[in-house]
Amino acid sequence: TVVVHLKEPYVFALEAFGLVPIVPKHIWENVDKWDWESSKVYDYGVGCGPFKFVEMVEGDYIRLVKNEDYWLEGKPMVDEIIIRVIDTEEARILAIKSGEADTKRYELIPAFLEAVKGDPNIELVEAVSPWDYVLMFNLNRWPLNETKFREAVAYAIDRDEIVEKAALGAGVATMTFIPASFFGTYWENPEAKVPEHNIEKAKQLLAELGFRDVDNDGILEYAPEVETPAPTTAAPTTPAVTPAPARFPWVAVAFIIVVIVVMAAFAIIGRRK
Repeated sequence: TVVVHLKEPYVFALEAFGLVPIVPKHIWENVDKWDWESSKVYDYGVGCGPFKFVEMVEGDYIRLVKNEDYWLEGKPMVDEIIIRVIDTEEARILAIKSGEADTKRYELIPAFLEAVKGDPNIELVEAVSPWDYVLMFNLNRWPLNETKFREAVAYAIDRDEIVEKAALGAGVATMTFIPASFFGTYWENPEAKVPEHNIEKAKQLLAELGFRDVDNDGILEYAPEVETPAPTTAAPTTPAVTPAPARFPWVAVAFIIVVIVVMAAFAIIGRRK
């Protein structure tokens, strides 16, 4: 039994442990500086997993065979695994449909859902993916450093529409970086709320900052009510930051906000036996 005590809570601790390789003491104990690019790290790797490495053809496949000395009785139930390198999603799906491959890594890209739905030889299992998709602000740039501007962008985005159109419904719009679907409710703040989609509210906030559609072309320009020379050294409320004259089409504005969409991916896809 190994007990690990952390100095402070770290939600990714278990994942980090899984990424640390077990290396032979007789090879590495006298090495002062570890060279992770050295072939020794990989050529002499050891472990107690269910499969043993046999061979690798770079760019083609990796072959693993059953570890007869595996510590869990009766496992693994598969004698051999061949991990193939297949470049495109189209080719991966075709390999599964034809029986050339049994499953694929990671989730199924939503655009290919229809290609596999209804196939009697394929089992599609819906599960929450460990991936999230985040768009963030650069707070060193005006007007992104304006709280009111960021609020306006939040109101401008219809996150549910992004899920429906970009992810074809295979996703969940969340409120925080660490949604409950990842690690349970402990790490999610129930008080954190994203403003509901409201274009008129967004326009109001931007108008308060001086953004208006001055020529009725559907694009907002930075045009304060009082005519002044174009600012060159300071933003209206942030003297240390230089604003650039800006034109903001609504389509562009909508993709600056922090948006977190957790793909409720069809993460397990494989041929029925």
